[in-house]
Amino acid sequence: MRNAFSRTRLTSVAIGAFIATSMLIGADAGAAVDLSAPAKAAGPWDMSLNDTNRKCRFQLRAADDAQAQNLPLAMPAGCKRALPILADVGRWSLGADRTLRLDDAEGTPVLEFKPSAGSDELQATGPEGEIYQLISEQDAVRREAGQQVAQAPGGFVEQAPVGTGFSPKREMPRTAAPQNAVREQPAKALASREAPATSRVGVAGRYAPLREARDTGCMLTLDDKTRGPKGTNKAQLAPACRDQGLVIFDPVGWQLEHGRLALTARKGHIAHFERQGDGVWVRDAKEGKALSLRPM
Repeated sequence: MRNAFSRTRLTSVAIGAFIATSMLIGADAGAAVDLSAPAKAAGPWDMSLNDTNRKCRFQLRAADDAQAQNLPLAMPAGCKRALPILADVGRWSLGADRTLRLDDAEGTPVLEFKPSAGSDELQATGPEGEIYQLISEQDAVRREAGQQVAQAPGGFVEQAPVGTGFSPKREMPRTAAPQNAVREQPAKALASREAPATSRVGVAGRYAPLREARDTGCMLTLDDKTRGPKGTNKAQLAPACRDQGLVIFDPVGWQLEHGRLALTARKGHIAHFERQGDGVWVRDAKEGKALSLRPM
């Protein structure tokens, strides 16, 4: 009883510490990004490409005369290798409609970032429909610190409601693990390697739609971080797509249904795809002409 009480008390302390820390480091999280003047937007920013590990940190600088156009920008050479779209970027500016633009040397916008609702980051859509995120270094540090607190040992322990009579499970010492559990670990690890990658995270990414095994020249992005209609995840067809069938279907949502990929059209109808051994998703032959999605 004393041990259970001690664990419950420690859990309460850990949760309390997490809440207090979250209040301190995340007081400004989710607040609107201030793009009212160059001096307020100037500073270090982190830019990343959605669904990838490609990142870049560069410095936005404000001009002495407080102009909002053709402002200087300092960027490491590695940024252009990590994010090729930055190859033409040399300046930045603020738009009248609360946008932050990355411009080329002549002042033509390359990417136009807009505030993301309920978030501390800005988002921009690239020429092929890809999504870029931009977040200030200060907000990035807050976000990382919050994740570290949430992942700290003992930070989240299930606590029974008062009066339920629930007795917390005793944690078994690592040296006293049952032998059968040790024997089961290799088998489970092997099964996980052999199982198809059909989790939501494994499916998300960019795909090239194929008709009759021929590339349509289009690109479909399956986003697992943004919500789509009716509880789905967001799907987006790149604006440059010229395939009439795909344009008419206009996928806006996706989800997994019993291992099958279900694409939801803007008008609500659904197309189902089966995953093949090479990672390509092939549409159910009963639902129409041959169409497949190849990972890019």
